[in-house]
Amino acid sequence: MNVIIVDRGLDQNTVADTVARMARNRGLPNDHRERKVLGWPRYDATTDRSGQRICRDILPGTTGSDHGYMIARNILAIAPEATIWDAPLLPLEDEQDAPPNPSTASQLFQLIKWAFEGGEIRSWYAEPNGDREPCIIVNAWGVLDPESDRDLQGFADDPDHLLVNDMLRLDTAGIDVVFAAGNCGEPCPDRRCGLQDTGPGRSILGWNAHPKVLTVGAVRVDGLPVALSAQGPGRLAAKGSRGTDYSNDPRAKQKPDLCAPSHFRESDDASEFNTGTSAACGYAAGVLAALRSVPAGKNRSPEAMRELLRYNARPGGSGWDPRLGSGVINVEKALAALRSAPAVTSSAAISRSGSP
Repeated sequence: MNVIIVDRGLDQNTVADTVARMARNRGLPNDHRERKVLGWPRYDATTDRSGQRICRDILPGTTGSDHGYMIARNILAIAPEATIWDAPLLPLEDEQDAPPNPSTASQLFQLIKWAFEGGEIRSWYAEPNGDREPCIIVNAWGVLDPESDRDLQGFADDPDHLLVNDMLRLDTAGIDVVFAAGNCGEPCPDRRCGLQDTGPGRSILGWNAHPKVLTVGAVRVDGLPVALSAQGPGRLAAKGSRGTDYSNDPRAKQKPDLCAPSHFRESDDASEFNTGTSAACGYAAGVLAALRSVPAGKNRSPEAMRELLRYNARPGGSGWDPRLGSGVINVEKALAALRSAPAVTSSAAISRSGSP
């Protein structure tokens, strides 16, 4: 599996050490494969200490961050054979958190799409037969206060915003995209959230609310919702704009799609903890990667896989819920349904009357 983590950067040695530790904890032999962290560089125009403008190269696998490591750890705990790709789009560990530059973000998603369609993205260890391997993009981040950034005006609600449209292109290319629902839910939203961007119907917006992505909220390991987890419906369904109208699309309204565990510590190292919808996003991406590794899941469309997870989620109530979505992700049930179903390769929605 190819899992692209769009975050604050990953350290290749840390990823390799994580794989070795998990193998050791499970009593499994640690293979001797070279654990490469592949990816794309970012080029930042910045100013050095003397005030001179310079271009800074941020290379994949070289800029570790606690947040990025948390996401990688949750993915590898479930899909240890995944090949991790690093896309250091966000500010680095020692820099102030902020949304990505819109042009840089759009360029990155386009580069990923080109690499996938051209066959350059494939399992690092697979035979070079030209076959494309499944690709998952993990986005455990969002824009907390879009109206405060001039470059993101209209991003929250406009289905035709140049960045929001990127999600449709990635889905059409057959790439799975997973987004965190966000931490602007009530009663305890992140303090950085915009005043008009918290609570039901207002806190899942832009990329994170797109009907062609898997949007993941957060619950504790006992299933209790986390108070900051963003609540639907998604804002892209509120209105149409210049030809794109999601107001009647249930997949745009019913955000989050589902929830996954968060707010837990690692069983072998209590200093490593997992918080917010970011951890839940990494967990769900790991589940999706593991399901994609099953032969029956390799060639299914992104929508088919999203429907598989929604349909087989552990019910949180009657139907869709603004906080829980379709319920809590259920790996065992989803895997059983995947193995018992005929192959699905089209983008058509799966019948709700039988196993997806």
